[in-house]
Amino acid sequence: MSQMSLRQSLSAMAHILSEKIGLEGESYRTYLMCITGKTSCSDCDVETLQRFVDALMMQLNGIDPDQPKRAVERSFKRRPTNAIPTLRQWETLLGLAVRMGWTGLEDAKLLAFVQRTAHVEIVHDLTKSQISACITGLMNWQAQIKAKESGRG
Repeated sequence: MSQMSLRQSLSAMAHILSEKIGLEGESYRTYLMCITGKTSCSDCDVETLQRFVDALMMQLNGIDPDQPKRAVERSFKRRPTNAIPTLRQWETLLGLAVRMGWTGLEDAKLLAFVQRTAHVEIVHDLTKSQISACITGLMNWQAQIKAKESGRG
């Protein structure tokens, strides 16, 4: 099978699996961004698409693809395992903050955004669902900025 047809097959499989899981629209793009660092399957190579399909298959089978494997990680702040943000989520949030021109996870502007969006006092207290909401919010904000800038140009 050629790389192109393999890529197309994986992309189709990703879309089919995401529909079965119930991921649509912004939720789908946020999940894709967390797993691959991309917002579209068309931007992914074969290896990245395979990783995304594997994660979707795990979700479909009721397995959290990012479940910590060590007891130390699971005991973090005594939160349930499924509430601890994944490394990919932290990396995605950091990347989005940097794209906004902020200095990182400690930036006061990010803290203000997180407080408004997730209602937590500090960024590091975010749960998995709260960080997902923040990622989606920042992605939407950046899309609005881009649309506004392209409307001027």
